[in-house]
Amino acid sequence: MKYFLILTISAAAQLFSQQRLLIEERGQYGYIDSLGSVVIAPEFNTRSHFSEGKARQTKTRWLVDNETFFVNPDGSTAFETHYNSAGDFSEGLAKVLDVSWALWRYWGFIDSTGKEVIKPEYSDAGDFHNGMAWVVKRPILFPGSEPSYYGFINTVGQLVVNYQYDFVGDFSEGRAMVMLKGVCGFIDTSGAVVIDLQFDRASSFSEGLVRVKKAGKWGYIDRTGTTILPLDFEEARDFSDGAALVKSDGKWKFIDQEGAVILSVDHQDVQFFSEGLVSFRENGKYGFMDRSGAVKIAPKFTGVQPFLNGVAAAETNEEQGYINRSGEFFWKQNKK
Repeated sequence: MKYFLILTISAAAQLFSQQRLLIEERGQYGYIDSLGSVVIAPEFNTRSHFSEGKARQTKTRWLVDNETFFVNPDGSTAFETHYNSAGDFSEGLAKVLDVSWALWRYWGFIDSTGKEVIKPEYSDAGDFHNGMAWVVKRPILFPGSEPSYYGFINTVGQLVVNYQYDFVGDFSEGRAMVMLKGVCGFIDTSGAVVIDLQFDRASSFSEGLVRVKKAGKWGYIDRTGTTILPLDFEEARDFSDGAALVKSDGKWKFIDQEGAVILSVDHQDVQFFSEGLVSFRENGKYGFMDRSGAVKIAPKFTGVQPFLNGVAAAETNEEQGYINRSGEFFWKQNKK
């Protein structure tokens, strides 16, 4: 039986969660474990990753409608729901979409048993992070007739941050980016503004720092708003594994949190460090190098994902599968 690896350059943390790696056969999805054994044969119709021990799936009802259910890591049904769609579990809760007729489309939240704990009443909603989820409410009949403002609720559905922001990010390390009239700042989980709205762009906190942009330049600040690395960079990426990729004077390099250069980069399509390795592209092929720049896996792949738990997805012109830190496939298949 031939399975097809679900290989997309996306969030590796989702791909390898629960040590279940997606495969596909004729439009049906299943999973293998980190040893390459098929643990759930392709029998589901939804491309979904495991999160907190469950993966969401859907089945068609009345030809045009869907119902969502969740499965366990062994493929058994955890519980069924009447909801039309759902998100992944995060901090014990998953957002669910309740559609009644054409106009009534509201998001709420269920717990890990399938019990509804926050009533569907939001036009849009994010996942829970640091005990908070962003939510939006819009008019029912004419959703585009009024501005849509973002607020935040806690895990019992209480509105902690009123609907007042034009855009927000998820909470990370106790801070969430908020935007009003094109200017960004940060709030804490009580809703208090802890870093004044002053930036043109901002990311989410990672490893204690967040990248921000002002007057065309990027830099890094800490959770108090103190500038740690001046806004002198032409481009910047988030910190991962103690390193961030930045561009200055037209050249890319990895720096540490003190701004010291870890590694100058001459390769194309460098990603981010994970488990001490970073992918790079050379002559159209991808490989991996360490923090010293030493090549650990020769560039021989046409596509790769970052390592997580010692495993990375990779493909060549002929094969695709999952590799170990030696660059060898421990599970693979022909692409044709």
